Amino acid sequence: SNWTPLLNTVISQVAAGVLPATRIDGPGYVSSTSSFPFAGLSNTGGSTGGPKAYLNWLVFDDNYLLLDAGFRRLSATPKETGQNVAHEKLSASIQATQAGYVYVFISNEETTPVEVYFDDFRVEHIKSPVIESQSYYPFGLAHSSYQRENSLNNQYQYNGKELQDELSLGWLDYGARMYMPEIGRWGIRDSK
Repeated sequence: SNWTPLLNTVISQVAAGVLPATRIDGPGYVSSTSSFPFAGLSNTGGSTGGPKAYLNWLVFDDNYLLLDAGFRRLSATPKETGQNVAHEKLSASIQATQAGYVYVFISNEETTPVEVYFDDFRVEHIKSPVIESQSYYPFGLAHSSYQRENSLNNQYQYNGKELQDELSLGWLDYGARMYMPEIGRWGIRDSK
């Protein structure tokens, strides 16, 4: 209700040059107001090198359950000393084995002011060669299937026969007669 004291404090800190840096909620920030939700990832004690600047990733399944995570830390090699030192490239390869989400981010978790520059940040998604996979019960009804997003629909299914689904019947066209995989029966009887 009364924001004047807060505003005066901020103005005096800006004028004195003591305004705190950007606050990031995470395991390394002592006055964080929220806890880091993935406590197993905050153990970077074994990592040594340059500043605490990281390329991070979190892999979730389609129900947002954490499957995998990791990080790459910047080394001390690219520290600028006025000698025009070569930049360091942080990279990682993550293989997704099921549908889900990958959260990739960069962070500078130094407690003392250290300038770290990240540029040319890119995430490249390489699709697998598998476009579609189907498994069938013995009489032809599909029980598990996978189809890559944005791919064309494959009408040739069980035994390589075309699915006739104009009327949402789900029949397979065997030429002279139609097959119903739900009940394992033909639409008409054999003629003599």
